[in-house]
Amino acid sequence: AAGFHSSARVKRCQKKPRPRGLRRESQRIAPRPAFALTPCRAAVAARGRCDARMGKRKAEAEGKSPKKKEKTDDDDEGAPPKTYQERLKALSPISSPLADEKLTKKLHKLVKKASQGKALRRGVKEVVKSLRQGTKGMCILAGDVSPVDVIAHLPILCEEQDVPYIYVPSKQDLGYAALTKRPTSVVLVAPKTGSAFEHQDLLDKAISAVGSK
Repeated sequence: AAGFHSSARVKRCQKKPRPRGLRRESQRIAPRPAFALTPCRAAVAARGRCDARMGKRKAEAEGKSPKKKEKTDDDDEGAPPKTYQERLKALSPISSPLADEKLTKKLHKLVKKASQGKALRRGVKEVVKSLRQGTKGMCILAGDVSPVDVIAHLPILCEEQDVPYIYVPSKQDLGYAALTKRPTSVVLVAPKTGSAFEHQDLLDKAISAVGSK
């Protein structure tokens, strides 16, 4: 019995080990074609085809293209058609001093010229930063800003820095005058120091008109 076990052990040791990575004929897997889809890719493709069919059916059911958002008067690329009196209906109670219709047109013209001459600060953050740095000029605020707390601190800051300020009825008109498509709550007309401002006379007239308010 001892000899039998020893001979069997010797035979097992004499067997050549099979190289790694090779499988038996029954365990080999046929190579997958390059164009074959995995189950995950097949599910994604099927879902895409389903969504395309659903979209086509929905479009056929509606029978027309989706409606575009209608533009309002304030979204028009041209000048807003609302009159001065209509703009006064949305004024906040702190809008004082308020420019009249004639002065409002002059201020809008000044803002447009200042924007073209790169002498304009737009928005609350830029205006506050410029005022705290001691920049001199003229501050123009929109009277229909809501909530009022957004610009309520600006008049006090202007008084502390000795900068004249005035309200105009509409933030939409103010943004249009500043050559932007978005409504603007406040702008600061501030020519750069050391450089000549082409429309300085227009700025001086506006400051004198604001001082008389």
